[in-house]
Amino acid sequence: MSKDPAFLDEIATVKNPLQNIIQLKDNDIRFSNRIIKAKNRQERYKKGYILLEGKRLIADAIQAGADLLTIFTTDRKILDTIDFSTTDLNFNVYQVSANAFRTWSDVQTSQGIMAIFAMPQPDTCPFQQRITLPITVICDNVRDPGNMGTIIRTCAAVGCDRLLAIKGCVDIWDPKVIRSGMGAHFRLPIVNDVGWETIVGHLPENSKVYLADRVYSFENKVLPDDNPSKQMFEEMLEKRKQMKPSEPAEDRSYSSASNRFLPLYKNIPIECQSLWSAFANTKPTDHSTVIVGGETEGVSLQARKLTIERDGKMVYIPLLNDVESLNVGIALSVVLVELRKHYEDIVQKSYAIAPKDT
Repeated sequence: MSKDPAFLDEIATVKNPLQNIIQLKDNDIRFSNRIIKAKNRQERYKKGYILLEGKRLIADAIQAGADLLTIFTTDRKILDTIDFSTTDLNFNVYQVSANAFRTWSDVQTSQGIMAIFAMPQPDTCPFQQRITLPITVICDNVRDPGNMGTIIRTCAAVGCDRLLAIKGCVDIWDPKVIRSGMGAHFRLPIVNDVGWETIVGHLPENSKVYLADRVYSFENKVLPDDNPSKQMFEEMLEKRKQMKPSEPAEDRSYSSASNRFLPLYKNIPIECQSLWSAFANTKPTDHSTVIVGGETEGVSLQARKLTIERDGKMVYIPLLNDVESLNVGIALSVVLVELRKHYEDIVQKSYAIAPKDT
């Protein structure tokens, strides 16, 4: 993403921004204007930049290869704690007063440094991923910034191929989500605001779909025989299963306004398996799609529709001691680690049985 000219106003005369720090007075709007725009979702996407606060988060972003645009700090000594050797030094550094900084800081105990970075292009990753697994995670109705940040960090740590955030989720580039992700945003390809109408274009044709939700809400579901739409729905569903997924062209059947059958997916049973057995038949060439629902609403009808039409499974985590559920981020972490274990076991077994050179 190209740099906003507004951030390059004095770079032509500054060869080393770390040695030529620009002092700002408290009434200088260059600080407040840029922070306001970076915190506003509409302006954030319009300008194409994001806000990070704190030494560790900024250092992680730089190390991952994120494009640094500008720095605001209360003390130039703070810069000595960050390694800038991998940057192109094509950015400004502004020093502001502690009072002005506290006005715009989002954290209780500020470290005195904020930075503006260019927002990575959708489905790209500044960091050169060394190992990835054929796993796509779909976030559906995840609205809590802390949970979303945990999910992003978990996906990066496990080695997932990508993360898709469906429209209605919290903005992945919200400062609170970025802070919770602890630098993982730059180590994983992410696509934000994905519409269900285009979801099939983001997934491999034969991807296995796993729906992570609370098991009890899907027990004993069946479409009543006296439902006048049952036969038509079953015929439509059979045709849908036989269809090959199209490229990113829109599939209007995921829209409630275009598909009167969509509410019926709520009553179609989905095969449900324990986490310990759901991935037992995973093959090295299999691509897996894991859908995780939100904190209160769970998964949508569209998520059920995708799972049913791909002959997917419901995956649940057996819990003990009368514990009813886990935090969304924690639950997904357990699921992804178990799925990764199966992929690694498959690779180890394939090496063990491979013919040896004589």
